[in-house]
Amino acid sequence: PSVASLAGFAVARVTLHRGIRAVYATLPPVMAEYIRLLPVVPDASVLAALIAAGIGAAVLFGAAPALHATRHAGTITTHGATPDGRTSGLRHGLVVTQVAVSAPLIVTCGVLLRGSVRLATTDLGLQTRDVIELRTRNRSNETALATLRAHPLVRTVAASSTSTFGAGRLVSASDADAPSVVPVRMPQKLVSPGYFDVYEIGLVSGRTFTEAEASGGAPVVILSQQAAATLWPGQNAVGRLVRLAQDSPVPDGYTPPSPVVEVVGVARTVFTSFDEAMRATIYSPMSVVGSNLNMLVKTRGGNVSAAMRQIDADLTAAVPGVAEMVITAQDLTAGRVYPFQAMSWAAGIIGGIALALTISGIYGVLAYAVARRTKEIGIRMALGESATGIVGMILKQSMRLCAIGLGIGLSLAVALSTALASTLVMMDMFHVAAFSAGIVIVIAACLVAAFYPARGAARVEPMVALRIE
Repeated sequence: PSVASLAGFAVARVTLHRGIRAVYATLPPVMAEYIRLLPVVPDASVLAALIAAGIGAAVLFGAAPALHATRHAGTITTHGATPDGRTSGLRHGLVVTQVAVSAPLIVTCGVLLRGSVRLATTDLGLQTRDVIELRTRNRSNETALATLRAHPLVRTVAASSTSTFGAGRLVSASDADAPSVVPVRMPQKLVSPGYFDVYEIGLVSGRTFTEAEASGGAPVVILSQQAAATLWPGQNAVGRLVRLAQDSPVPDGYTPPSPVVEVVGVARTVFTSFDEAMRATIYSPMSVVGSNLNMLVKTRGGNVSAAMRQIDADLTAAVPGVAEMVITAQDLTAGRVYPFQAMSWAAGIIGGIALALTISGIYGVLAYAVARRTKEIGIRMALGESATGIVGMILKQSMRLCAIGLGIGLSLAVALSTALASTLVMMDMFHVAAFSAGIVIVIAACLVAAFYPARGAARVEPMVALRIE
């Protein structure tokens, strides 16, 4: 146990070191500069705990068989010819427990893996390539805007009241022609007319804002598809009137031009929030000229990172200190989906470990159980049982135990999924395909673990088996 504990300690140190390096290597640039991991290197106290646990496990699992052997010494010489029901029950219980513990791990990891991959590859509803976001300080930006528009690497400049994936302030929206309708809370985002062109957010119907509407604060809005479907399901929203009311204090002092606004367009829904209801966005017009905190720049293509550095340098030279942060929209996107990518990697690793433990654990127990039945198998074969029949018998008994453990494990998996579903957003914790795949993997693992001991038993020579004492 001491040697095994030392080996485990060494593996843990290497794994932690490599894991930390992998975390930093895969972090998006936007997150790497803000994340600092605390030291997690195992020390002497961890090593002492490992050695103590190893010695305790060795004593526990070594003393129990020894004690059992002293109580049933008369059955040892038969080498399994006289089966001990208590021992067999213990072995069967170990197999059932192994499957019952591994099944929820494999199933839940499969569900998490599928959900995190789906989230990491979700269509965001906008194109972030060649886009740079400049978070400016709250002051006049005319000089900065002129510099950007004249820059050879800049194609389009737009503005918004929040960051790329910011939902915006909350307002209460309702159909102005139906006063009795209960208002719906929706995020409102102020954008300039070029916002939809910068991010290539297609309009499903209607039109975008005009410069006159943006500079004059006209009472018009553009709704996301989800917002339009929420207010007028299955109907055309263009030309409809929406009544808006503040849902919370407005931090930037924005005052709506009118409580009733007209819908002039419907745009594709953008993935602005993990809460699906918060993606029902209302876009109101704003001018790109003013004290905007978020300016969006569409570059002329090529290396967007190089373009960002050049634009940042030129803007700093023209208007020192105006840019609080300059970042590519792709880096913002990477920072948004990275947690789900990391979750998929972790789920895959945990699922692989659970699968390996399932196969090795069941194989060890079944191999020992088959070895204990060597004389019985020899007698069966001497009486005419075929090798195929021996393999089928062992596999049938093994799969019966697997079925019992799988039933218990699936119950635990459902309970674990229920607990996770209350904390993880946008995760379908009861996906049938993921559960089915987990069941198939567990059954396949049990078959693999049981097949090789069964095949070894079928190769036993009857006369050799009968001479075993």
